[in-house]
Amino acid sequence: MVHQSETDDLFALLSVDVKQVVTAYLECALFSSTDDDGNPLDVAMSVDGFARDAVIQAIDECSRFLMRNLSDATAEHGLHYRVRNMNDCTVAQRFGHDFWLTRNRHGAGFWDRPEVWGEKPAQRLTDAAHAEGSCDAYVGDDGLVYLS
Repeated sequence: MVHQSETDDLFALLSVDVKQVVTAYLECALFSSTDDDGNPLDVAMSVDGFARDAVIQAIDECSRFLMRNLSDATAEHGLHYRVRNMNDCTVAQRFGHDFWLTRNRHGAGFWDRPEVWGEKPAQRLTDAAHAEGSCDAYVGDDGLVYLS
């Protein structure tokens, strides 16, 4: 039997534009990754350059992470709230971006934005992202971007 709070969380996820989360996650992967020659991937590639399997992996990982951490993700604002001082993105976009940065222990992420997530939720999101382990973006022999 599903409890009311679980049902509310499931329905809340339906109202989120998961595509925004995943797209921002993949954009951040490109932004923070380089090819074998040290060139940033986002210079020559876009989200359309990801292999199908990589996109499916990103959808799966982002959706599961969001669902497990939905209450912290929405503690301060709804996911459709626009964060004006951060490139005018939505909280959903910031979530995808911060998930990539934090899980890979880059110099920014959930912990760095208490104004978006709230101080305690930001720490819990950081701990949860670290527990996911790192993920690397790389260019395959076919010229498409894959995730490890």
